[in-house]
Amino acid sequence: MEGLSALRAIDRINRQRHVLWVALALVAALSLFSSATNPLFEPPDELQHYQFVRYLVEERKLPVAELNKEASQTRRLFDSTPSGLNRPPLYYIIGALLVAQIDDPEEIPAGNPFWAYMPEQVSRDNKQQFLNTDSQTFPYNGTALTVHLLRLWSIALALCTVTVMWLLGRTLWPDDLTRMAAMLSIAVLNPMFLYLAGAVNNDHLIILFGTLILWLSVCALRDGFAWKTTVFIGLTWGLALLSKLTGLILAVPWGVALVLTARQHRDVLLFISRFAAVVGIALALSGWWFVRNLLLYGELFVLPVLGDWVSREQLGTTWTWHDLVYSWTTLWGRFAYGQVPLPRIIYWFCLTLSVVSTGGLIKSFVRVTQYRRWAQTRWPVWIVFLTTLVTFAAAAAFYMVNNPTGANARYIFPALSALSPLLVHGIFTWFSQWRRVVHKGIVAFMLGVALFSIGLFLPWTYAKPRLLTEALVAAQIETPADIVWGDGIALMGTAVSNRPVRQGENVNLRACWRSNAEMTTDYVFYVHLLDHSLNSLGQRDTYTGLGTFPTSSWKPGNMFCDTYLVPVSKELSRPVVVDVSTGFYDYDTRQQLPARTLDGIPSQHVVVGRVKLMPTSPAPVTEQQYRTEARFQKGVLLTGYIAGPRQ
Repeated sequence: MEGLSALRAIDRINRQRHVLWVALALVAALSLFSSATNPLFEPPDELQHYQFVRYLVEERKLPVAELNKEASQTRRLFDSTPSGLNRPPLYYIIGALLVAQIDDPEEIPAGNPFWAYMPEQVSRDNKQQFLNTDSQTFPYNGTALTVHLLRLWSIALALCTVTVMWLLGRTLWPDDLTRMAAMLSIAVLNPMFLYLAGAVNNDHLIILFGTLILWLSVCALRDGFAWKTTVFIGLTWGLALLSKLTGLILAVPWGVALVLTARQHRDVLLFISRFAAVVGIALALSGWWFVRNLLLYGELFVLPVLGDWVSREQLGTTWTWHDLVYSWTTLWGRFAYGQVPLPRIIYWFCLTLSVVSTGGLIKSFVRVTQYRRWAQTRWPVWIVFLTTLVTFAAAAAFYMVNNPTGANARYIFPALSALSPLLVHGIFTWFSQWRRVVHKGIVAFMLGVALFSIGLFLPWTYAKPRLLTEALVAAQIETPADIVWGDGIALMGTAVSNRPVRQGENVNLRACWRSNAEMTTDYVFYVHLLDHSLNSLGQRDTYTGLGTFPTSSWKPGNMFCDTYLVPVSKELSRPVVVDVSTGFYDYDTRQQLPARTLDGIPSQHVVVGRVKLMPTSPAPVTEQQYRTEARFQKGVLLTGYIAGPRQ
């Protein structure tokens, strides 16, 4: 019997390790693919994190934030993100050591002034904030090499987090592989977790320490806060305080675990000794940072400096339902600076999963309270998880209410290893009899979402237009064209909406281009909807490729097609036929690029088609209107007219 038990134990351990290796392989593959697919500096705040690292490499000292905005002798390191000046430095110091020997000229790509077009819609239209060039493709060098090495640093942190989450799952459910695998899949196959893993961002360092502290807190509950566990908690918390300001909140899990342990043992001395040890060890590691803040700024946490953003109060706005929805979507996956949402069905499935789980948690609490089965449910562990998650959520909500850019659920990711066990516990409360089926369903769903989001959706969003042959171009155009702008841009043909377009809708223009010569300038393509008096009733300006393929990236002989959506923005009182007028200009100088036909004849007004625009509702009928009905060609119907004295 003992031999059989030993074999079962070995088999269980092997299966648990198999889950870990599969999770590590999936996270490594997907985060590496995310890193390779993501253009430089598109992930949130990646440019500022990169600049912080480069500052440490070049200056070999920590930056000092500017307190007096009027002081000319103090320059601001990050013009676009002043709040990045005084972040805790651990992530950046290690990153600087990794890239210190790289010859990096700090080549920052030009910005795309038309980015974040239709930010709430799933599309490829101007989702890039920067105009990335071929110099940033593999094999990497210079700035691209620095960024991708720093992304590898983030991926390594993510893999460490996966390992600690696996340890947490094995500690929670040593004999239940299904719950452990479900918990791990919800946490590490979260598309936002994978996306941040492939980015230069200090989030994954604090996520790692948050996961470590939660696991150590569970271990402390199990072993009565042994001194070994206490020392590890102190070391981890000290490093967390040097990683991000939200490390302060990580006092909650170990603090609650300590209170519950001391209460269970009725030992005040245990509480005092362990509390003093954790705080002492943490301050021994991180205290210098807070002393520096106090000496430089007169603040321990430098909240006035970190809060150097325009508040909602200054803007005269308040948080809305949209902010809550936005936060929910960023919990599961909303890429870049929020302008790349996933299809809504994914968020609805995740919401359904969360609602079912919440109901299960309530049911479990009621059942335990009713039958007083506290000992069997390990309620201290769930209290630690719940208080940690609620505290992080409350802090994120406070930030959202006060900061117009604060609706980002990634701020609660240090508590991701508390959220995922709670979700699993709630779901399995309902379906305990079918736990194998539920486990496979959760894993399959999260794996499918991760593969779609990172493996298909992300590269589709940033993909350049497909290069075509003349035959393929001819199949996509309705009206051939013979217009050339400058020396390099040739319009091969167009296809324009052939249906009436109402106010508030878009006119679809498909334009097919050929490159005749290399260009060094990124010219802006514009479309105007002009009435007979040359009044613009709609306009669209964009770089070609919808921001992914500007003209400086064109090679002679390249041929491709773009589809541009031109909104009808002006209010219409009656139907009108407009010319679809196009052209190019230099964004910096606003100088128009001259156009000509293939025969060399200058063309001042390039019209590629006509579209009929319709008001949202017919014109109101007045008392002076004479009613009639007359039908004309092309579907025109006269329903009435107004007769007045001739002027």
